[in-house]
Amino acid sequence: MRKMLFLSIFFVFVTSFAVLTSTGVLAVGEISLSFDPSEIIVASGDVKDVTVTVTNNQDKADILSVSIFPTSLQGVTTSFDTDRVSVNSHSSGKVKISFSAGECVEEFSHLFTVGAQSLASSSTQTGETLEGGLVQTSGTVKVTTERTFQVCIADVKFDKDFVQPGQATTVTVSITNPAESNSLPVTLVTTVKSITGENLQTFTDRIETVQGRGTSQISHQYTFNQFSASGFYTFQVLLKDDLGKTVSEKSIRYRVGSVEKISQTKDVVYGFLSQKIIIKVRNDGNEPVNNVLVKEIVPAFMKLFFFPKDPPTAESTVGSQTIYTWLIPTILPGEEKQITYELSIWYTVLVIIGIILLVLIAFRYAFTIRIVKSYKKFVAVAGAKEIQVQLEVRNRTRHVMKDVLVRDYLPASAQVVEKFGTLRPIVKKTLGGTELSWKFDALKQREERVITYNIKPVMEIVGEIRLPKANVRYMDHNREYRKSVSKHLIVTV
Repeated sequence: MRKMLFLSIFFVFVTSFAVLTSTGVLAVGEISLSFDPSEIIVASGDVKDVTVTVTNNQDKADILSVSIFPTSLQGVTTSFDTDRVSVNSHSSGKVKISFSAGECVEEFSHLFTVGAQSLASSSTQTGETLEGGLVQTSGTVKVTTERTFQVCIADVKFDKDFVQPGQATTVTVSITNPAESNSLPVTLVTTVKSITGENLQTFTDRIETVQGRGTSQISHQYTFNQFSASGFYTFQVLLKDDLGKTVSEKSIRYRVGSVEKISQTKDVVYGFLSQKIIIKVRNDGNEPVNNVLVKEIVPAFMKLFFFPKDPPTAESTVGSQTIYTWLIPTILPGEEKQITYELSIWYTVLVIIGIILLVLIAFRYAFTIRIVKSYKKFVAVAGAKEIQVQLEVRNRTRHVMKDVLVRDYLPASAQVVEKFGTLRPIVKKTLGGTELSWKFDALKQREERVITYNIKPVMEIVGEIRLPKANVRYMDHNREYRKSVSKHLIVTV
């Protein structure tokens, strides 16, 4: 402090000497300074302003430059709202000087020297000295500092400038006691905040004392999440007394870098006559990734067996290969997307089996004995209504069918007319009506037999008569008995 006081006195002495020994004549009182206030007390972490009134006593307008010495001292810094002012003749201008005391400023008193100098009378715009001498003056402001609390947060440092997601940083907080005596207990609270201001983690440390004129350091390591968004995070440091009141605080921003990382894996699940392919696309970075393309190449002949769960965005064929492309619009950090498709011949096998079954059914239908039942209505003698029923029995196979038995049935509402134009059947009364049967020793290949008989209603009927199905039983060339059946016959009366 004594050294700085000596420097200030020396600065004033040198300035006065330069004025007295200049080539021009000193114009005493041409400019003057006044301060409001001329003495201030600045608390630690606070700012106080002093208004400097610069008066131009000359007969001409002038531009006056204002300076201060020293510009900073033992944690006190100074700043101007402007360092020059234009003042008319016999007029005044004002300049504001701000004195800022740091959190860890020591307690002292000192005179800060404020000087004012005419720019118009000292030089031209080209730097040449004008005639008439140097016009300047100076004054002092007494600044006294005081502490609001004994200890303070002197510094917050990190072991590295920035980190990538998933990495750790060590933050070290220095707590200083500028006083001579040891401090009372304090609590240090360090909070890590996200980009949006959300609290991520808080470290709380109790410090029993900090030695006089000493410094204590507290370090903590914080690991950023793998998917922490890139940008600036805030480390807020609060120093509190035993009553929980904040006595000192600092907030430091810390940068987390940006990482774009897309990983892709493929799993194959084997099934019966099929393969299920699952492609997993994962964003392992901390930034959203847009327009991710996934490509799969399969042989061109497998196109018929390709069954995607999600249809591909594009498909192209190059030579003997087919390329399928899926577009994923956006994958967020930590998000995983799946693309699934199946290469299966099982569906093709089912189709083939179905075709074979249809062919077998059609073959069996085409190459068996077929029986068709139809009718022809006519009016007999004396006006009696009779119906002629016709059975067509045809061997459509390439073999002789033996032991052929044709049977037909009549309901109780109809009776057989005892006259037969072709073969005479065996007529048998049953509980529900009448059974007619015809027997043949054999039916040659492609041979057809037509059987007819007449029936008539047993009562007056208006509408329809439903006649049962007829059937034919026979023994094929493998000596197995088979059977064919006709459709129902609806007769309109």
